[in-house]
Amino acid sequence: MIGTGIIRGTDKALQYYQEEGTPIFALYEGAGKDPVCHNLKGKFDDIEESIELIKKYFNYITPDPRTKYVIKFWDEKPQFDAKGKLTTTPDGSLRFITNNDEEVSEYIAGYQQRVGSYNNEILSRLAAIETKMNEPDEEEEEKPDFISGIVSNPEIQNMIVGYIGMIVDRLIPMKKTVAINGVTDQNKLEVALEILSKHDEELDNDLFLLATMAENDAAQFQFLLKMLRK
Repeated sequence: MIGTGIIRGTDKALQYYQEEGTPIFALYEGAGKDPVCHNLKGKFDDIEESIELIKKYFNYITPDPRTKYVIKFWDEKPQFDAKGKLTTTPDGSLRFITNNDEEVSEYIAGYQQRVGSYNNEILSRLAAIETKMNEPDEEEEEKPDFISGIVSNPEIQNMIVGYIGMIVDRLIPMKKTVAINGVTDQNKLEVALEILSKHDEELDNDLFLLATMAENDAAQFQFLLKMLRK
C-alpha cells in the first residue's frame, strides 16, 4: 500500500492524489472512522470528478488548520461486510493538513497587522482626547495636562498594550493547548504521533485498541509498557 507523510496544503494534496490516486476514494477527517465524502460505490470513473467533490466539501466548511485529513483510494470498488464496514484494504493513501507554510505566514502577518492597527487607533483616540483637554477655556483656568502625563508614563503604556492584547485575543482566538494527564512534553507527543502515522495506516484504531486494553486489562497493558521501557 502506498502512503505519504503529512502534505501541507490542500492544493498540493489534490495534485498528489490526481497523479497517484484513483477515482474510487474516501476522505476522512481527523480520527473519524466514517468518511466525510467518498466515491466508494464508483459513481465517478474520472478522477477529476472525485477531485471536484473533495473541493466542494472544503468550500462548504471552515477547516481547522491543525486537523489532519486522509484520502484513501482503491483500484476497484471495495467490499463491505454485512454491517457496512469496509473490508478491502486501500491501494494507497495520503495525509495532509489544509494550511501550507505560506498560508500560515500570511495569517501571522495579518494578525500582527491587526494588532498594530488596534494599537494605532487607541493611541490616536488618546491623542485626540489630550488635544481636547488641553484647549484653553475662556471662563475657567486651563486644565492640567494630565493626559500627556498618563500617555508618557511607561507603566501606563505597558498597561495599554496589555489591554490591546486582551482585545485582540478576544477578537482572534488563538490555539489552545489542552493538558493531558501523563503528557509532560506536548511536542514530543506530536512528533511521536507523526512518526507512528508513517508506519501504521490504522493508527487511530490501533491506539483505541491499546486504550481499551489499558481500561479492561491493566495487567497486560503494564506488561507491554515494561517491554517497551527496557
